[in-house]
Amino acid sequence: MDDSTPCERNDLVAEEDNMIKAVGLNRHDLVALTGLAHLYYRKGRFKEAYELFQETVSLDSRNSSLWFYLGRCCEELDKRVEAIDAYGYCTGAGVGRECQVEERMAALRQAVTGVESQRIPQKILSPKRILVINNLYPPQELGGYGRLMCDFANILERRGHDIYVLTSDTPYLGCVDKDEPNINRGLVLCGAWHNGVSKLINDNNKILQIVKGNSEKICNVIREFRPELCLLGNIDFLSHMVFEPLLKNGIPVIHHLGNETTGYNVNDTPRSNLYRLATASGWLRDEIIRQGYPLKEISIIYPSAFVEEFRMRILPALDKLRIAYAGIVLPYKGPHILLEALKRLYDLGVDFSCSLAGTSTDKKFVDQLKNLVVAYGLENKIDFVGFLPRKKLKGFFARHNVLAFPSVFQEPFGISQVEAMAAGLTVVSSGTGGAREIVEHSVSGLIFESENSESLSRELLWLVENPEKWRKIARQGQNRALNEFDIEKSVDRLEQEFSTLINWRCLSAQEQGVCVKSPDVLYGEIGKVMRDGRQKEMIRALETFLKIYPGYGAAHNDLGVLHSKEGEKEKALEHYEQAARLEPENGTFQKNLADFYYVELGRVEEAMERYVKVLGIDPTDIDVLLILGRICVSLDQSDNAKFFYGRVLEIEPWNVDARERLDELGEGQSSEVGGRRTGKEVDDSGIG
Repeated sequence: MDDSTPCERNDLVAEEDNMIKAVGLNRHDLVALTGLAHLYYRKGRFKEAYELFQETVSLDSRNSSLWFYLGRCCEELDKRVEAIDAYGYCTGAGVGRECQVEERMAALRQAVTGVESQRIPQKILSPKRILVINNLYPPQELGGYGRLMCDFANILERRGHDIYVLTSDTPYLGCVDKDEPNINRGLVLCGAWHNGVSKLINDNNKILQIVKGNSEKICNVIREFRPELCLLGNIDFLSHMVFEPLLKNGIPVIHHLGNETTGYNVNDTPRSNLYRLATASGWLRDEIIRQGYPLKEISIIYPSAFVEEFRMRILPALDKLRIAYAGIVLPYKGPHILLEALKRLYDLGVDFSCSLAGTSTDKKFVDQLKNLVVAYGLENKIDFVGFLPRKKLKGFFARHNVLAFPSVFQEPFGISQVEAMAAGLTVVSSGTGGAREIVEHSVSGLIFESENSESLSRELLWLVENPEKWRKIARQGQNRALNEFDIEKSVDRLEQEFSTLINWRCLSAQEQGVCVKSPDVLYGEIGKVMRDGRQKEMIRALETFLKIYPGYGAAHNDLGVLHSKEGEKEKALEHYEQAARLEPENGTFQKNLADFYYVELGRVEEAMERYVKVLGIDPTDIDVLLILGRICVSLDQSDNAKFFYGRVLEIEPWNVDARERLDELGEGQSSEVGGRRTGKEVDDSGIG
């Protein structure tokens, strides 16, 4: 109960408002964050205090006092395991408090018996040896895709997989100044990037030598590391020949594509079931299909982001436009469009500040942008901060409230949009290519016309003129990032795809007469990893399965269901009938065939025969009894209809449907209805 006086409560409200304003201007202001967290703790708002103390310890991990209060909040919220973890950082917590911490930890350890096991998530994929191949790898990167592959590799490793990375050494893109266990930079690229432009080596013989040498290196890694799976990324300047040794050795490959070109020609498309292309967006998948690549299945695995890492609990202050640009500083990313839009706002008298973060391979272009800022008279409004690693990027976002994403080319995805949304910034995007799949206009962000600085300035001005809607969009954008684009979910999808490919490999081995798994185990695994709506792939897998085990009724039944959903009635009928023939005592298979006869084909007499057979297997099947009643009514066989409805009421006296149907037949529940006729008598009446 709150014992404070009205005056004291007003003071607390005013104190909270002031602290929120301070945090909103710089959400990495440790003093303001800590003060607000303590205020919520004193007011008993432990969930809010818990979230803010989480942020403070991420900024100052050596502050024992912050860990102590995080532990107390965890206790209040019944997060006992987290409380133990937090208290574990309270070394040197101060006189008197250390004893208190030890006592609390001892009590909590007794209370968490059996809880620890609940923290272990259910594994999608058992630990495997996974080879990761990408043309570039941090700290040598260009545009951020290498960083994504590194993130995927690190998460897979944390999940228990053994990871080995094979990449190139490109010193002009970064210096490797530390030991790199399990990273091999032995690949050689057939080209390079200069001033933002990629250039292939102008010597075909040299390219052939490089490709041959890379293939030999991959073969050596396969012999030494013995990978069970391969995650392949960008193969620009590597050639499609990287596939050959992998697929030849039966190693399933997921090729995650983050740009508009696959890295190989249409005619060089791998034909193996062990190869799976996974694109960074739906737009990119459609683009690959449009280009004519003959791939039966293309998955979508969003790159996503460490959204929890970027998440900030307090939304930024909307005092003025504080605009961030985060990306490589090259013409195709459109920073010049942003500067033109800011000049328009300046001429309108709109207050703003803007910072551009990102590296560049084109110094001349960066100098042109800086000269443009001077020409516009915006030196005090715009600054260039250069490249920022991820940890500093979060601090960068903490000082801004808008991310401008003015890309002028068709973006495969756009990770910086997700990171900014998670941090609470409002994204104003050109929405090209896959970038539009992230931002919903006027819901979770704003979309402007690509290459149109006037359109961009108009959307930015709209935010200033509509602060309440601005705040709502920022909150909805943050929720969308957290719910839809968590990188952990993307790695879940990677593991699911790997499981699918492993089963394809098992199917291929079984088809060749190599006994790998029992039919029941293999069938169960096929179903387990393919329950995400990919019907065509499921059909292919089951058809392959039936080549090996043609008498497996459940697979025929499943194919009947899948072909029916695809509108392929002849194929569906063939498999439904085969399932029913193989297992005549299986009521589900008989019922599915009866339903198909009745609903899809209108073959009523055959349907009735099957339904009666189902009743022979299970005389209490209410659904079948009701269906037979309806069919009999449609055929003017009222006596038979009364029998079936009466049988329903014997089993379920409360069944309203059967009661109403009998009333319509003028029968009620007379002594002549229900249970008096055997299945033989029903057959003799002309039904079956």
